[in-house]
Amino acid sequence: MGVFRSDFSGRRLGKITLNFIHETKAHDTEARLEVVTSQIEKMADIVAEQWIQIQQLEQALQITEMQILKVKRQGGSTRCTFVKFIKNLLSNHLETSRLMVDPYLSDKGFPLSSYLPRTLHQLAKTFSAAQHYHHELQGYIKQEMERNEFTVDFANREVASALVLFPILSAWMCLVSQVS
Repeated sequence: MGVFRSDFSGRRLGKITLNFIHETKAHDTEARLEVVTSQIEKMADIVAEQWIQIQQLEQALQITEMQILKVKRQGGSTRCTFVKFIKNLLSNHLETSRLMVDPYLSDKGFPLSSYLPRTLHQLAKTFSAAQHYHHELQGYIKQEMERNEFTVDFANREVASALVLFPILSAWMCLVSQVS
């Protein structure tokens, strides 16, 4: 009987030891699970923040693309803002002048009405040629400005255009002031 008791207490001690080992492993596993869960929650927060940032960047990209398209549409065919300004100014005045003179010129009895379309066509060709040579001269001036170390920072199409047109407009204003 004594052998049975010691064998029974040995089994009992083995079960207690096994239970203790299992409880320790379960406790360690729970602790690791909590750490992993915490890391996953942190990663989920980071992913959510990054997703919000990605959406904001996509919206900013779309807005920027729309603004670029708008600028390209407004830019038209002319490259120089000063030439574009003069072209718009002249086209408005030409249209206003045409509307004022049109009732007198559209009359069939007006002797010069047959010459008007050719004159307007020639004027358009002259303006186109002037614009072409202006762009050539503008490119040459820009190239020369890029060669000079003092003017390299100012070398762009707008400054070159101003350097081309300033003497012409100054001479025109001087001439007009002498006439009036």
